[in-house]
Order: sequence, then C-alpha cells, then structure tokens
Amino acid sequence: TILIDGLGQVDCNSGVCEESYSGGEVTLLATAFEGYSFTIWTGESCDGSSDPECILEMTEDRTINALFSEDAGEEWKGSQK
Repeated sequence: TILIDGLGQVDCNSGVCEESYSGGEVTLLATAFEGYSFTIWTGESCDGSSDPECILEMTEDRTINALFSEDAGEEWKGSQK
C-alpha cells in the first residue's frame, strides 16, 4: 500500500503501480506536483530517506508513505504602484 500526504504521485517501476507484486524488487519514484516538493518516505526500508527513489523487496505486503510539502515561495503582495 502506498499512502501519499500532500500533492504528488508515486510511480512503480517506471509505470503505474500494480495491485500486487509477488517477489522481486519494486522501484518507487515520488514526483511532486507544481508548488510542492518531495520531503521524505516513512515506513519500510526507505524510512527517513529524502531520496525520491525507493527500492522495496516485495517478499510480503508492504505499506509506505510519501510525504510532499508545499514549497515556501514568495508571498503575493498585491499590485505595486
């Protein structure tokens, strides 16, 4: 199971994540939507990693969370005259 906090997506093995994998490695790639950045993985072997790529060994059901944070951009200050 892949959980997502924030605005972004997670792709598996360069494509859409399948319902289940039996054995082997699965490569997850976290991609943030505009205005957001990938922050960190929580859970499983990638716990605490800020690398958007995570490799899981699928020997059993796994649960991992991808956290995306809103970018700290400039505040809109209205029109300046």
